[in-house]
Amino acid sequence: MPHLRRLLPILGLFLPLALPGQDAQRLLSACNVEWTTPSRGPADSMPLPGASGAGANVWFSGGELRLYLSHNGAYDEDEVLRKLGSLRLRLDGADFTTPKSFSQELLLATGTLVVKATAADGTTLEHRLWFSGETLVIETKSSKPLALEVGYGNWRANPAARGDDQVKLEDGALTYMHRNATARRSRRLADEQGMDLAKIPLAAAGRVYGCSLVGRDGLAWQRPRESRGPSWQGHEWVALTPVGRQQLLAVTMGAGNKVNPDDWVSRSRAIVDPVFTPSIRKTAELRWETFWSSSYVFIQPKAGAKDPGFQVGRNYQLSRFMDAANQRGEFPLRPNGGIFTVDAPALITAKDLDNPERGKPVPSNPDWRRGGSFVGQSLRWVGWPHIAGGDLDLLEPLLKFYRNGLPLAQARAKALGAEGAVYPEHLSLSGLTEGGALVGGLARQPQLSHHFSSGFEHAWMAIVASQVGGRDLRPDLPWILGQLRFVDTFYRVSVQPPASSGLKSGGEGNALLPKLNLHPANALEVAAGANNPAELVAALHAIIPALLDRSDVGEKEKAMLRTLEAKLPALPLTRRGGVQVLALAERWSRLHDAQQTPELHALWPYRLVGRPLPDSQGLALATWEKAELGWGERERKPGRRSDFSGSASLAFAANLSLVEECASRAVAKLGDAGAGARFTAFRGPGNEWIPDLTWSGSGRLGVQEMLLHCEPSNKGRILLLPSWPKGWDVTFRLRAPGNTRITCVVESGKIERLIIDPPDRSEQVVVGEGWQLPDLSR
Repeated sequence: MPHLRRLLPILGLFLPLALPGQDAQRLLSACNVEWTTPSRGPADSMPLPGASGAGANVWFSGGELRLYLSHNGAYDEDEVLRKLGSLRLRLDGADFTTPKSFSQELLLATGTLVVKATAADGTTLEHRLWFSGETLVIETKSSKPLALEVGYGNWRANPAARGDDQVKLEDGALTYMHRNATARRSRRLADEQGMDLAKIPLAAAGRVYGCSLVGRDGLAWQRPRESRGPSWQGHEWVALTPVGRQQLLAVTMGAGNKVNPDDWVSRSRAIVDPVFTPSIRKTAELRWETFWSSSYVFIQPKAGAKDPGFQVGRNYQLSRFMDAANQRGEFPLRPNGGIFTVDAPALITAKDLDNPERGKPVPSNPDWRRGGSFVGQSLRWVGWPHIAGGDLDLLEPLLKFYRNGLPLAQARAKALGAEGAVYPEHLSLSGLTEGGALVGGLARQPQLSHHFSSGFEHAWMAIVASQVGGRDLRPDLPWILGQLRFVDTFYRVSVQPPASSGLKSGGEGNALLPKLNLHPANALEVAAGANNPAELVAALHAIIPALLDRSDVGEKEKAMLRTLEAKLPALPLTRRGGVQVLALAERWSRLHDAQQTPELHALWPYRLVGRPLPDSQGLALATWEKAELGWGERERKPGRRSDFSGSASLAFAANLSLVEECASRAVAKLGDAGAGARFTAFRGPGNEWIPDLTWSGSGRLGVQEMLLHCEPSNKGRILLLPSWPKGWDVTFRLRAPGNTRITCVVESGKIERLIIDPPDRSEQVVVGEGWQLPDLSR
């Protein structure tokens, strides 16, 4: 067969299996999404994830099936993530504008979207869409022989002029391609910041992205014409299939620095070949069986869609389903929408347009998204849920970003007169600082200039992933150890600043001598000019002992770590309302954003206080309860009361075992009332855009923390159901340190079933207050 060689990698893509049980499949089917009326537009679309970054938004409107095609590697010269165009399908000779009956259902078990409609004259149609890797397969059936009109639309490609965006028609196949001539934005930022281009991973240089569309029985293309989409103006290429009752289309998407668009055509032709299509479909289904068996959380499975707990569990599954588009992905998903963004005018508000940071004119096309930076503290929510969720392949692109950015991070540290590596806040796709930079590439904004917490939190994420999933940490040790070496050489042992310095004090009883004084530093984006900010101190106290306990860290590195550990300042403390609590920092010069609570990072993710460490539970709880008291000259009401977007409030509450509060916050995070669109897992716009991945990611992580608290050690305790409400039934499978898998069924306030794999970890499993372990010998 001529296409067999190209097809073999597709067939072998997802063969390693661990099939889910019938119960899990039944519970999963209850989370399917079905609509019985057509959509009003792209804001009412359903997401359909492929793999390697491919995906599509799908909706039925005006009698036509419409799609936006996307790929997470489709970055242009300015590192703007672009869509690959639109697709429009209409049966020629039948009118489905006002159908007699209609349904659009997302079948999670097989990753299939099915659209069915009956026209006024009784003609029926069925569109069945699914992905094989990066290739979208569209099967269409009709009750009588009809041609299918296929329209490919693009708001950047102009057939009358040559440019970077081209559409080519050859042998019935349509190919859209964009080829970057250079990494224009990275080169400009590098020049502004005095960085050597040789140290920068120029992700956009020479990048090619696009898609190819073929039909099983051929496509007869017409001359392109000017066209308008729901929010865009551009051109459309239209073709008709031969008349028939069944049609089959394949759209292969791709992006990369060494990509041949001809391969897209070959893969599409192979997939529509009737010899291969059944095997390809089976392989795609096996991929989803493997995915869903890895982990799941089904809440109130018998209660129905109106139950808030059921909504939390269903939206947990739907959010994870969307993230699956990035299996084997090249780059992390962007928190502000991922690949499933929709038209800006449908969602934009006057507040968005009036905001001076977001006041630029909104382009009339689906590429627009709110927010410009590629990575920052929001990106942690793209990573954390994947660890307990057993999706380390989805975490990998995020950690690879830090690995690939090591030479630039080292150059940045050197420019600051230090050794090691430093990752400041607000980095571009190529790792350069965005929004203006000071010497050494640090952000110009005072609330960001010495914000180093994100790099350390992702280092901790890599360590925890190694404990939970047995992931090899050795490739990540250079950038993790580099950050610690930076701290050791950038900061010095010094005395406290005198009272005349004007700095405001938030701590007491924490003498700096002979300890490091971590200044200048930022407490997240909350406090500028800080000394010993809480979350940075907590990160160092968690990461260093964890690395010292590892056999894959060399003795030379361990000597450096021991020296640094001996100099670490203590967690900053203060008194509020006569009670000792964790402080924001020892001192700071100015307060900024009030939506975050850095002092509670010692509770989560670093687990230095609170459960399962009961001796410090009182300190953590007092910090939570007193967090809204004033802070002197400027009142600070931090976001521990907020469940908005990337707030970690649910994770904090879960680690404090505030059961009733966790239930209400989980509903606020993942219940249907917080949906920003018809598809209930589209949170936002929030602080990011829609779908807001910080919102859904922080919600999923919080639910996981309600179910399991784990000491950060391969042999540490696993606290089961520490913050779970008795009134919520749940069936879940999650991962814990020591490469452990916990499968549990809770019904009517009782643990009905518990499987711990490997069994020898059972000795470390304990239950939260009010729960009782079942007899594991049965």
